[in-house]
Amino acid sequence: MYRKAIVKRVTGKSGWVSLLDSNEQTTTACSSGNQCSSCHMDCKKPNLVFVDEMLDAQEGDLVELYIQNGSFLFATMISLLFPLLMLVIGILLGRGVLYKQFIFGSAFFLIAVAIAYLLDKRFKASIQVSHIIERCYEKE
Repeated sequence: MYRKAIVKRVTGKSGWVSLLDSNEQTTTACSSGNQCSSCHMDCKKPNLVFVDEMLDAQEGDLVELYIQNGSFLFATMISLLFPLLMLVIGILLGRGVLYKQFIFGSAFFLIAVAIAYLLDKRFKASIQVSHIIERCYEKE
């Protein structure tokens, strides 16, 4: 999946970007703070995303991001659906006895959360700058 964004901060090879909606103008002026009236972004509610690989993008540049969908979907399933499924399995193993349902459901849920936490770090969705669309300023 590709999304357009404006670079807000660069720290080494990684950094933070602000995502643009589909109805935003793609030819925005420099978003470094000088021309806020032409930016049309809601500065009170920034949609900031951490980017793993920034290439040579600088603050204020308009860039295109590449987000790996497969990793994102897998991480979502592991972190959200797996614990819920394990909770239901634990409750079903309790076989109608309330305290057994609570014990099995809680134990299975906690084990699933621990597994999801470990797997989520391993299969984290990678976000990278695919290319720079427009430079905010030229390098000196």
